[in-house]
Amino acid sequence: MKNYFKNIKKNYLNIFFITLGALSLFFTSSSIYQGEINDYKKGKIRDLELAYDIISNSFKETSEILFNELINKPVVWEILKNANSKDSILITKSRKELLQKFAPTFQRLQQKNISLFQFHLSDNTSFLRLHKPSKFGDNLSAYRYSVKMTNIEKKMHFGFEEGRVINGFRYVFPIITQKNNHLGSVEIGISFKSIQKEIYKILPKEYYLLINKKNIDKKVFISEKSSYKAASLNENFLYETYVNISETDQALNRKIKERVQNNLTSFTPTSVYVEQNNEYYIISFFPISDIRGDKAAFLVSYEKDSNIKKLRRIYYSVIVFLAVFFIWIIRL
Repeated sequence: MKNYFKNIKKNYLNIFFITLGALSLFFTSSSIYQGEINDYKKGKIRDLELAYDIISNSFKETSEILFNELINKPVVWEILKNANSKDSILITKSRKELLQKFAPTFQRLQQKNISLFQFHLSDNTSFLRLHKPSKFGDNLSAYRYSVKMTNIEKKMHFGFEEGRVINGFRYVFPIITQKNNHLGSVEIGISFKSIQKEIYKILPKEYYLLINKKNIDKKVFISEKSSYKAASLNENFLYETYVNISETDQALNRKIKERVQNNLTSFTPTSVYVEQNNEYYIISFFPISDIRGDKAAFLVSYEKDSNIKKLRRIYYSVIVFLAVFFIWIIRL
């Protein structure tokens, strides 16, 4: 009888340690799997950030060439000197001269993805928008940090910024004559469409720009607000009206909406995966700061992803193996 109870005790101890070992292997496997998934998602965000930096810096170099070769010239200085006068007739004449000089150039630049071209006076007044010639004379001091700081510091500023008409990735230069006479500034800018097109060449995915609604409410002319529409992911963000969300992406948005609310509200990067029609998709959100450093938008990418499925398959295979192995050991 004593030996009988000893055997029972021994069997229970064996089962206990086997169970403990199996649980340890299970939690270790789960931890490794979760770590692999998290690292993979972080990598997607880094890829998005790197591609964005490469493209924005590439356009910066292009804008610098345009400024130095076409704009920062004596003929333009002379026009802007007259633009800064108190004579309304001379000011109007200067605007027409500037429009006539650069309108053909801007048409060609539009074919090269340059969508914004604007001259400002030294007091931050919009003198000529080549992308919207009918809108001029408004002071941008309270709306355009890049223009204000360029004219104050007399040095270039660049980055994403919401404007009075449209948003864009802007490159703003001070216009200063050889005699150090500060006449104002000029900006050359690109739309998100241009960024989207170039990023796609590096990382082929679907891209959208989620724009902070507060900035649009604060800065955009009332007459131009029809260029934006609500984003279903979060009521505090908007899309530009030209954006068409595919049916697949709309379905994905419905599935991830609750999961990304905190990240959108706090403007923190995130990447989430979701299953749709037996396929896995990964959606990544990279926050974009404006020139002032405020969080202004999210660059969002959508892509079908087979690696997530592979990682999950490996993980479940390990779990099944551990379960079978555990049952086999118990039955010995």
